[in-house]
Amino acid sequence: MSYPGYRNQRGNVQNSREFEENFQILSKDLEDLKDYNAKDLVEDAKNIAHKWQISTSQLRKIHGYIVKIWEKYRMNKVKEKLNFEEIRERLELLKPRLYYNANRIGGSKSESYKKLANILSKAIDKVKSPEGFEKFKEFYDAIIAYSKQK
Repeated sequence: MSYPGYRNQRGNVQNSREFEENFQILSKDLEDLKDYNAKDLVEDAKNIAHKWQISTSQLRKIHGYIVKIWEKYRMNKVKEKLNFEEIRERLELLKPRLYYNANRIGGSKSESYKKLANILSKAIDKVKSPEGFEKFKEFYDAIIAYSKQK
């Protein structure tokens, strides 16, 4: 599989594997997304949205599913009956949807979507607490927000 080059902030071309390694969300030091600081979250979201060609409609398809999980989370949190394992289970079920959509798209945009699916899948693995889920939602919302600035 070939990975096209991307320009980093200095304008130097780097391959996508190097580019992915620069995301703080993928850092081995970050075990739970609850510890993902706001500055890194914003930078990662901005880099994903600006450097990869992912349409807003593609992002919205996944966003709808995340919102359903979010609503269940909020409703249970208000009722003080939060079953976090159920939330984790629903997030795990998001992974196949991500890869299905990536394979359905086809063409050059498919590669960008596959990279996004890979990062989101790894981020889901780091959701180990309710606060981590909240950060995951904020991260995805930020990607959508920055994708509209193209």
